[in-house]
Amino acid sequence: MRAAAGVAFANLALAVMLGAFGTHALQERLAPDQLQVWRVGQSYHMGVAVAVLALFGMPFLTDKAKRGGAWALLAGTVLFAGSLYALALGAPRVAGAITPIGGATWIVTLLVLAVAAVRDKGKK
Repeated sequence: MRAAAGVAFANLALAVMLGAFGTHALQERLAPDQLQVWRVGQSYHMGVAVAVLALFGMPFLTDKAKRGGAWALLAGTVLFAGSLYALALGAPRVAGAITPIGGATWIVTLLVLAVAAVRDKGKK
């Protein structure tokens, strides 16, 4: 679990850096629609990194659920936010086909975690 938490903290730092990079370095270089794509990716990147860290503070989830959920959410981040960053920087539009795979990964993971959170009523 330490590795997943470390990766989550690193992702949070990366999301902050990429937000600053988008604001300061890309604002003059990208078209407004490209910059908006960048910002959407960065916003979700940040939000999911915080969600991953929140997992570790939930005593009612098993370590297996925390670890698996963290890695799945981080994989979704690579697919979703990563594809949006690539699109903003000029990757072929086909790269956008990856974005919904990342979003679906997040949704499925969050639903599995929701079930895990309510499943074992004996834990507090």
